[in-house]
Amino acid sequence: MEFASMHAAFGAKVTLIQRGEQLLPGEDPDIAAEVRALLTDAGVRVVTGATVERVEDAGAGGAVVTYRTGSGHTAITYVSLDDYRIVLDQLTGSGTRSVSDRRYVPHVVFTTPPPARVGMTEAEARATGRPLRIAVRRVAEMAAVPRAKIVGDG
Repeated sequence: MEFASMHAAFGAKVTLIQRGEQLLPGEDPDIAAEVRALLTDAGVRVVTGATVERVEDAGAGGAVVTYRTGSGHTAITYVSLDDYRIVLDQLTGSGTRSVSDRRYVPHVVFTTPPPARVGMTEAEARATGRPLRIAVRRVAEMAAVPRAKIVGDG
């Protein structure tokens, strides 16, 4: 999604093919819908529920992508920096860190604007059964977003 957003901003014609029915399957549906709307508004064609069957060279730097819709499994996103910390702890530290104690890892999708969160999704938090207080803030409503100021979006 990050490269789709970037290439669309450069003026390229972009089609994003997602295997699952929801973009960003690890996020809450409202966040995924917002990212989809941002991409669509930027001119990205979004196809969900699709599986790429083959990619063929079309010459002159182009390619033909053949895909089918109606497929299921979603890809898993790895949090590589935290994985590195866990492996390092296993090899040279106390050996106590593992993926089961992974908490509060920042997560961002580098689209324009970039949705971000720290910790659990709303669905994960609700599943704990604890009382919640939910806060959502659209980037356009924020007074200070460093990246938006740098690129002239805010």
